[in-house]
Amino acid sequence: MSRDDFRFHHVIGKGGFGKVWKVEKNDTKVIYAIKEMSKVRILHKRSIHSVNNERMFLGQFNHSFLVNMHYAFQDTESLYLCLDFLSGGDLRYHMNKRRFYTEEESSTSLAHLRVHNSLCTGRIRIFAYERCTSPRYKTRELSIG
Repeated sequence: MSRDDFRFHHVIGKGGFGKVWKVEKNDTKVIYAIKEMSKVRILHKRSIHSVNNERMFLGQFNHSFLVNMHYAFQDTESLYLCLDFLSGGDLRYHMNKRRFYTEEESSTSLAHLRVHNSLCTGRIRIFAYERCTSPRYKTRELSIG
């Protein structure tokens, strides 16, 4: 598995280690999100352990409430995680875009969030986990799709 097995469409997000791309697998035409992480940035931030944990954790589970990993590979410069593509974006983006919601908006469902002029399905998936043994446990990202 390599970058050559995918058609890279465009960047859909940026993070501390690199970019997230919308991609299409050449042979199946299935759309995925690929998280591309720079090895140099991972080393510079001393995050080898956390990146390895994320890859191992994602490789152990496959569930409809999770953003699932389908492939993982690397080249000389980067690590790649091929994940479910969710067109709704991540919840943190929507929460930052609009700081306050009315009680009515909050008590109904997230299915009413409008994303790129299309109504979300209401399914929320968890992505990018931290160990829950820490008292400061938090889910780093929620995606809508």
